[in-house]
Amino acid sequence: MTLTERQVKGSWLQHVALLALRSFDWKWMQGVQWMNEKASRNQAYNPTTIEHVANVVTHGVWVLPSMLAGLELLQRARTWPQYFSALVYGAALILLFTVSTFFHSVFFYCNQNRHLKDALHRGDRAMIYVFIAASYFPWVTLQPMPVDEWVAELWWLVWLLASLGIAYQQVFHERYKCLETCVYLLMAVAPSLAMFYSTVSTPPPPLTSAASVPRHRVPAGVPRALQVPGDLRVPAHGRGSLPRHVLQHREYPAPTPH
Repeated sequence: MTLTERQVKGSWLQHVALLALRSFDWKWMQGVQWMNEKASRNQAYNPTTIEHVANVVTHGVWVLPSMLAGLELLQRARTWPQYFSALVYGAALILLFTVSTFFHSVFFYCNQNRHLKDALHRGDRAMIYVFIAASYFPWVTLQPMPVDEWVAELWWLVWLLASLGIAYQQVFHERYKCLETCVYLLMAVAPSLAMFYSTVSTPPPPLTSAASVPRHRVPAGVPRALQVPGDLRVPAHGRGSLPRHVLQHREYPAPTPH
């Protein structure tokens, strides 16, 4: 496509967009009630019709992508910790949007059913804690943690915090909203700060010389790329270590004479 054709196409699209905007009736938007008044203390906010529709659409549209993403994570898993982490995170992601979609749908269509609405509302709030814990779970499960520090126990501490948050939310439902927001923030930020502090405070692993690595015989004729340099340094632990075929004692076949 030449430059002239692109300019013509761009001007045509602009003309169509201007016609659509001019033909649209904007007056109806002035009569739409976008929000209700702020709820009184210890009372739940009652959304407007447009808010109900927006909540149902913006939550429901992510249910199917969440299922596809969960299946993709499971297919990419190669070890049992990866598989379990993908299962937990994928399930929490699907439940987060599914429960929220059901709650806003029931709130919109069955506003008179108070018991069902209250149960789904509590479940919607509880799924926030579950999703926060599930978001940390792959991190604290797959990331190597110092075994001699308390951050190694974060894999179950995040679920303990989630359980306490859910219990608090069930007991004091729609009460002490400011405190409830602080609990959400504490649950979301505290584990990451603990992991960051552990990463920064942990000294790098000591280096040992290659003398501690078992030497292997390298007969004449072996390519230089397969030989281990004498000044090679290997970390004391397994991370960043040499390939297995280099560290193991290997007998190379003798070169065939020409």
